[in-house]
This record gives sequence, C-alpha cells and structure tokens, in this order.
Amino acid sequence: MQADAHTFAVEQMRLGDHAFAHYGDDNARWQVPAVFTQRGLGRGEKVIIMGDPAVPPDEAYQRMAAFGGRADQARDRGQLVFSSMRALIHPDRTFTARRQLSRLREETAQACGEGYTGLRTFIDMAWVRDMGIDTGAVMRREKTAGGLFTARR
Repeated sequence: MQADAHTFAVEQMRLGDHAFAHYGDDNARWQVPAVFTQRGLGRGEKVIIMGDPAVPPDEAYQRMAAFGGRADQARDRGQLVFSSMRALIHPDRTFTARRQLSRLREETAQACGEGYTGLRTFIDMAWVRDMGIDTGAVMRREKTAGGLFTARR
C-alpha cells in the first residue's frame, strides 16, 4: 500500500487520533495492534482490543505478545481488555452508529473515572462481516465519528 500525506506510523498515534490500517501480511495484522497496545499501556491509557471475532481473545493476546511483549498484569487489572463489537453494543443486537458512538463515549468516561489517562481502542473491521452490517452504513459512521476525538481522551 502506498503512503501519502495522511499516513503515519502506529507509534505516532496518541489520544484523539483515528486511523484506518491496512495489513500487507499476517504479521502486520498482529504487530500493528501490539505496538498500539504497548504504547497506550505505557502512557497510562486503558486499551480495549476488539479483534477479529473469528480469533479467540487468548489467541489474539498470544499473537500480539509475540510483537509487543506480554502484558499479563495490565490484562489482570483490567487495563487491557479483549472485547467485541457485539459486547460493546449489548444489550442491542443490531448495530447502530448512535449506539456504538454512545458506548465508546461511556467507555472513555469509565476509563478516565478508573484513573486512566484516556481510552485507546483497536477495532478490527471484521466485525462488519461478522454482524452482516451494510458497509455503506459503517462508512457513513466513520465520517461522523470525529466527535469522539475532540476531547483527545
């Protein structure tokens, strides 16, 4: 994939940034969230990983640990959480942009209330296929998600 003026390294991401990642291979698929996670944990942020629903959380953790190192203590204390879009929008069963954005705001407030500097989320877009969501609806939501990032939390 060719880089352009909007391309930057995952190591440069900070609270308030929103990015789309395209993976050239399976190693990058795990390396990107591993680096993203380690940077967030190191900055005192809560990190929620919503990976590919086809990959169990323990397997995703092991694959990421190969690149970013182990984070057992962060996982044990709840600073690092593996979740899913289904869990985020629960008890709703169908995706709505309003519900997703509302829940992400709630999770951010909860993370700050727990003493973290903010919330860092990694959301693998495989949830779209898993839940049978219209890609157009997700793209429209992506274009209106900017409000989540204005407080840089």
